[in-house]
Amino acid sequence: MEAIHMQSLRASVFAISELDAEAWKHFSALWQPSEMGKGTYLARTGERPKSIAFVCEGVFRAFYINQDGVEYNKTSLPSPFGLPDSPTRE
Repeated sequence: MEAIHMQSLRASVFAISELDAEAWKHFSALWQPSEMGKGTYLARTGERPKSIAFVCEGVFRAFYINQDGVEYNKTSLPSPFGLPDSPTRE
């Protein structure tokens, strides 16, 4: 992960709870950069989460689809923002 993105991740984590140097070393080693193009899903309804994400650049859209197939936006999540890789619930 680029240094600037790692600093952003660190600031977001430490805003919730400060970690000692050893804990941060282990936690930060777990993160791997990846890119998601427009229209890519982080997770789909019914999928079991296997990871979490931290948005370094860009915006994620949280939405749900009703029984008639109509999409409704719940929120937009601008960077930097951490979110669990979990399905949206209707």
